[in-house]
Amino acid sequence: MTLEQNKPVETLIDIQIDDNGYIGFGDFESVPFNKTYLHLLGHFKRDLRTCKMLESYVIRYFPEKFKLLIDLFDKTGYTWIKFPKFYSFSLKQNNDIIDNFLVQIKKGDINSLELPHFFLARDLLSVDLPKRFHQYLLKKEIFSIYLYPIYDVQHNSNGNTLLKIKNLEDENFILEVDEIDLIIMKTIKKPIRYDSFISNMKNYVEDRDNEIENQLIELINKRIIFLITCKLILIYK
Repeated sequence: MTLEQNKPVETLIDIQIDDNGYIGFGDFESVPFNKTYLHLLGHFKRDLRTCKMLESYVIRYFPEKFKLLIDLFDKTGYTWIKFPKFYSFSLKQNNDIIDNFLVQIKKGDINSLELPHFFLARDLLSVDLPKRFHQYLLKKEIFSIYLYPIYDVQHNSNGNTLLKIKNLEDENFILEVDEIDLIIMKTIKKPIRYDSFISNMKNYVEDRDNEIENQLIELINKRIIFLITCKLILIYK
């Protein structure tokens, strides 16, 4: 029809994508800097990390709509997520929870929160952290980085390190981590300024060549964003 009517056609994505060759369509952490369109095609529907990011995004910005989904599940007798009893599914309350959570973090008082409250606050805050991380780096702002103490370490039969990350659903998200992830986690067990953290990480490099250091920092930042999306790491000013 377009040929018959001599109509121009433009596409949102200018590359050919084969079936089940969907790359980057679930990268919530890349929005809005590197991605402006997401679509959970193919394997993204089965990837727990991606699904959890979608879930947190909807709770964060569309809590009333999420409550409708919860009500549908309640009618079947299926308990999906154990929200704190005080939670009323409103955008204003979400903002208040995030603000209060950040205050408690800066005071070093997050252990006083009951777990459902902690998990909800963590999940709400995590949604915008990749974007903030990009912004802080771009503007060269001073900020701190911190590892949430809500995981258990295991090893599988192949000797790989697995983290069991606790969630609202009382289910553990199992994450396989690399050596670089473990080094990052070891370095930020206590809150630390990002610039100090990077200085500490550089000590693991024997050759202090500028190019190698820049490659290391790029790798570290990618892993930080990944661990943020897994709700293991917090950044704040």
